[in-house]
Amino acid sequence: MDSHKPWCWEAAQAAAGPDWHFIARVSPQSTAALAALAVRAAPTGFARLAPAGDAQELIDAGNYDTYAGNLAGATRNIWVYNLIRITGDTVEIQAGYGGRGEDLSRAETQLLRELLATPGVALSRWKVIAGGEGYEYRTLREGGDGESLRRYLTTPALPSFE
Repeated sequence: MDSHKPWCWEAAQAAAGPDWHFIARVSPQSTAALAALAVRAAPTGFARLAPAGDAQELIDAGNYDTYAGNLAGATRNIWVYNLIRITGDTVEIQAGYGGRGEDLSRAETQLLRELLATPGVALSRWKVIAGGEGYEYRTLREGGDGESLRRYLTTPALPSFE
């Protein structure tokens, strides 16, 4: 049995707002290894957008056309979405209105597990934030290294978060 919770388990349980964010930074010496991971990352259920500079973005496949259209100048709001952005020394995951389900949250978590296992990548800090729709954005959990993230994701039991 997989003993890793989805990265957003605490945001789902906290009733702290519908928009959930994971933000991590790597050490300056890790940016080349992070960039290589970003190029090869292919979480199940996500579609890659054309790179913009050194940024790699992946959006849940169901929102690809709308999001790509917005980048080209359209103005359609997307309320429920999952987005992964990797640029420079930063990894960001967004789940608007809780995202589009547990499968995508688990795919995002698998990417974080790959990040933790990638040689040459040293996490320097990370945090989980929730807020939006009348809720003040607040940090639910944070840590200063890869081991603290590994502990956050690992548990003997997997409660449902839907």
